[in-house]
Amino acid sequence: MVAFLRKLLVRGLSTSRDVERWTGLPYLGAIPRAQARASRLNPSAAVVEYDDPALAASFKNLHATFLRECPGARVVALSSAVPKDGKTTCSVALARTSALRGHRTVLLDFDLRRRSASAELRKPAAVGLLEVMSGRARLDEGLYFDGFTPLYVLPASDDLELVRKAVVKDVFSSPMMTELVTVLRRRFDYIFIDTPPLLAVADTRHIAPHVDAFLFVTRWGRTPKDSVAAAVDLLKSTRTPLAGVVLTQAPPQAPPRAAEKTGVVARGVECDPLSDAHGTLRRRSSLDTADSRRLAGG
Repeated sequence: MVAFLRKLLVRGLSTSRDVERWTGLPYLGAIPRAQARASRLNPSAAVVEYDDPALAASFKNLHATFLRECPGARVVALSSAVPKDGKTTCSVALARTSALRGHRTVLLDFDLRRRSASAELRKPAAVGLLEVMSGRARLDEGLYFDGFTPLYVLPASDDLELVRKAVVKDVFSSPMMTELVTVLRRRFDYIFIDTPPLLAVADTRHIAPHVDAFLFVTRWGRTPKDSVAAAVDLLKSTRTPLAGVVLTQAPPQAPPRAAEKTGVVARGVECDPLSDAHGTLRRRSSLDTADSRRLAGG
């Protein structure tokens, strides 16, 4: 009886069957609630601090699942229906894991209003995404080194006036967006993008044409199922391949990923020749300043 009542109180997705029923997408796995104090404060740090083995393992498993289910996808965006569903934590953790495996990786903070990834990584943004896209700075001036991993970060801007102008001009639909992604593809093996929540603003739909695959993140048992379904429908309307759904802040008994039920879902994406199965670190190559200057109009 108690179990039945608890199930009635769960508003969001909580099982792989829920995921398939409400989204029509594969269930990629669950990220458990942080147990260690440090991980509760900054869950994505688990991949470098190792103070929460279960949390660290879940991020590594998710990264391995992404590589298996989206062969060839190099520009990967993460989004959610609403704020605080865990998309930023997953974005940072996946990007850090990718860098630790030896892939040249960059994380882009495209959530202009919240700047969540920039805050989680504690990166200053005197020069960031919008300064680069507006031509005020070169690309290599806006890129920051993570410090804990070989990850590069292009943070969102702290200039609120620049953010306001970017929103009005719909910067993600501009030619500069196309040029930015083109240059970054030349420099990096993988580009992870932390995008705004889908039901809050339209930015993510404008980012979609530049993305190889989307990962949809939702909080276990919390985000209303109707909201999740509506957000996924918006993503489907962009015709961008959807890798599947990740449940965050799940209890320990959350079901494991059923690999046999997923299949290859990122259609039209070819095998990635840059995948490093041994996880050895490659020597970081310097940025091409000529391309950076061209991007900045210099």
